[in-house]
Amino acid sequence: MWGPALDMAHDLPAEPDGYVPFRTRFLAWWNGLEPDALNKAPSANRDKPVSPAAIEVDSGNMPATEIQALRRELLQKLWGEGFLEPGGSDYTIQLIKPAAPTPDQSILDLAPGLCGGAKAVAEEYGVWVDAMEPDPDLFAAAEVFCEQKGVKKVTLSEYDPAKLTLPKKRYNSIYARERFYMFEDKKCILEAVRHGLKPGGQFLFTDLVLANREGETDAVSQWRETLPSRPFFWTMKEYKDALQQMKFDVRVFADETDSICANILRGWSDLAEGLADGTMGRAFVAVLMTEAERWLYQAKAMEQGQLRFLRVHAIHHGNKIRLLSDP
Repeated sequence: MWGPALDMAHDLPAEPDGYVPFRTRFLAWWNGLEPDALNKAPSANRDKPVSPAAIEVDSGNMPATEIQALRRELLQKLWGEGFLEPGGSDYTIQLIKPAAPTPDQSILDLAPGLCGGAKAVAEEYGVWVDAMEPDPDLFAAAEVFCEQKGVKKVTLSEYDPAKLTLPKKRYNSIYARERFYMFEDKKCILEAVRHGLKPGGQFLFTDLVLANREGETDAVSQWRETLPSRPFFWTMKEYKDALQQMKFDVRVFADETDSICANILRGWSDLAEGLADGTMGRAFVAVLMTEAERWLYQAKAMEQGQLRFLRVHAIHHGNKIRLLSDP
């Protein structure tokens, strides 16, 4: 397991119908134990790892819309209001910081999710942010979030990642967080970005990539199975080659896997500290256990070295080709 063992002293036994309580089920997942082992023989089974999938999830017959709503609620508990990825507002603000945004500039967020990041960037730098969301369900949820939070200086719209077009030389900066790996035609995205950036425009993004294509670890395969749709991974080299071929001046091409793994661990550790039986319904527990499995496999795949977290800062200089080795 990738997290420290959590205290099991106050766990409750299973309910009469056999349903294992919330805190007990989460601790079982965290420590790699079968749920009932926590109460029957914790000392004997503490070091016996099991698959997270072996922990029963009582999902019932929840509609997909309810599952997605509960998932968004959980992720915001983990990463912050308006965020679906680790790091929250602090990381997003730091991601865009090298572009030195000013109020007179045009900024585009190509993966706003619930718009927490776009909101943070607009408030931190006083800029207007165009937020273009490709997921229809997230777009609808983002509209609600922006209305409820009174988000200003953010213009929300939808797009199809396979057909993205942007106005020529419209933006000073374009950024996105961990979404391109879900797009099959990444070249379409990169070409649209290049077309939409002004001369000297900044392109800043993070994504999940493969270290190489020389075999896929079990952890990566297991993580793939937990994703809501099929991912289309590029490797580190494929991203580097594509950016150079499109004449981007790549200033930062950084593997920040260790840092993001620490953020994942911190988020789940903080959540675990606040768990309390009886405060959340079974539907939320089912979503939590499913999501916990997904993040566990992601962290394992990262720790094993095959799945990497890539951060890129590139500048569009027009037709002159710049290399990573150039001064």
